[in-house]
Amino acid sequence: TVVVDNNNSSDVWGAFRVGQRAVPYGLQVDYERKSVSCKHSGFSNFNSHVSVERKWSFLGAQRLQVVDMCSEIKRESKAYYHIHPDWKVVIHEEKIICKHGNFIAEIIVVGGGFSILDDNYYPQFGLKLKSKTLIVDIRDGRSEVLISWAKNVE
Repeated sequence: TVVVDNNNSSDVWGAFRVGQRAVPYGLQVDYERKSVSCKHSGFSNFNSHVSVERKWSFLGAQRLQVVDMCSEIKRESKAYYHIHPDWKVVIHEEKIICKHGNFIAEIIVVGGGFSILDDNYYPQFGLKLKSKTLIVDIRDGRSEVLISWAKNVE
């Protein structure tokens, strides 16, 4: 999820209710470069001309690059990565380490600030689980996150 000036791209009325939703457009799939990108119209609800694009690129068998781009670089923008409650999250030397069972994921935020938010996950009506959310600052209209994963050998 990308938030611009504290506005979500979709109207969220509660944990399960969504009003006006963002509409995706401009889908591009590059099979040769193993990447997918798409934009959405979510901020037109706020009489705004902000355009947001996310690009996913596989950089190998177990490495993913996620780039968020925001057309209005002077606005406060953040990318939110919601982490499932089964994953334990720690920060170690400017890296976010996520562990679950025999698996480990390493998240690196390239050239930007980040924070970890104590959050909640709602898998079904009436059930709330504690979770974590990674919040990444979008600086100068761009953020980049590298995610790698493997089986934990410890």
